[in-house]
Amino acid sequence: MAETSKATVAGVCDIVAGICGLVGGIPLLVLALVGSGVLAALPDAEVRPLAVIPLALFLPLAILCFVSGVVAIAGGVAAFNRRRWGLALAGSIAAVFGFFPVGIAAVVFTILAEPEFRAEACGRARMSNTTTKVLAGCGVGCLLVTLALGGLAWMGYRWARTAVEVVEAAERAEDRLEAEYGLVREFTPPVDGRVAADRVEAFLAVRELMAPQRTALIESVEALVPAEGEGGAVGGLRAARAGISMAPRVLEFAKVRNEALLEVGMGPGEYAWIYWLTYHAWLGHPAGESLMSDIMEMRSESDGSVQMHFQGMDTEQITWQLRRDVLAMLRNLEQELIADPERTELSDLVAAEIAAIDADSSRMPWADGLPEIFVVGLDPYHDRLEATYSPATNPFELLQLD
Repeated sequence: MAETSKATVAGVCDIVAGICGLVGGIPLLVLALVGSGVLAALPDAEVRPLAVIPLALFLPLAILCFVSGVVAIAGGVAAFNRRRWGLALAGSIAAVFGFFPVGIAAVVFTILAEPEFRAEACGRARMSNTTTKVLAGCGVGCLLVTLALGGLAWMGYRWARTAVEVVEAAERAEDRLEAEYGLVREFTPPVDGRVAADRVEAFLAVRELMAPQRTALIESVEALVPAEGEGGAVGGLRAARAGISMAPRVLEFAKVRNEALLEVGMGPGEYAWIYWLTYHAWLGHPAGESLMSDIMEMRSESDGSVQMHFQGMDTEQITWQLRRDVLAMLRNLEQELIADPERTELSDLVAAEIAAIDADSSRMPWADGLPEIFVVGLDPYHDRLEATYSPATNPFELLQLD
């Protein structure tokens, strides 16, 4: 029987669909591993159990794409050589999972070309030997793909497990802080207004203990800066990779901060008060200052390659949360001052500022300038405080996990 192009067309369709299946399995594998890892690393305890969902949804699909891709390519080779019609048919069916329209065409042409496979039976010995080699190669390929998927899945699990352990350690430390010192907004600032020298030293000790993690987090944020001439999909992928690597560092940063607070004997409310008072109200750094937001805005305006958003990490949310907590602390201070008739000057200042904040929903505490009474004794610490501030880490400094 004369050869036609049916088997050749079937082979081409098989191989094209098989390659599409292999390529399509890669993003599914990435979604499974990265999605699971990111969910496991989120601070919200109610969300972390959902980390298994991306693995359950996308990992089986990725495996299906890889296996069907290998089988389709093997079937395409068999179709080209017009031998092992069963393998060629299996490959064409597998091609349907790789690229549906092309796979359907592969099935049709493989069925139509079946007589050509029978006509090649006279060369069975030679063809059988070649087919055996092809099948052996496909088997080895499937084994390697399976091992690679298993290794990646294990790495993804270990990454997610490590992230969960860091979150749990940070939450345990945070729970201890709240049990010993209360919530952030329950803190009452000193009734004389000034921060005692020993408390400034304790604050700086916490900052110094956090230095290695702060440096690592700064590096992650700065990695979002696009390289010269970079843009489009390449820039988006690079930024996404940097953002993914940032998540565990943010969690480690919060964990070390909480553990440092316990070590030096400082509550989260006092820490937040001194952070706001020194860095924002005194040194003049904006409450919502965020290098990450600036970089993302720059990337979005330049080429639109990436738009990344961390829930609760936008400048407006950071500013609102700090305003809410500081206002609550000022109300606590006002109540203490009411009971102390000798501090009427400070009492009047605090009462007037609270009234101004209540009248203007966008006003930050002492937006017109911090009264001198609050900065008494801070001058000797100016350089040390300035050296431990970073606009890259500012959005994460007062992050609360609960």
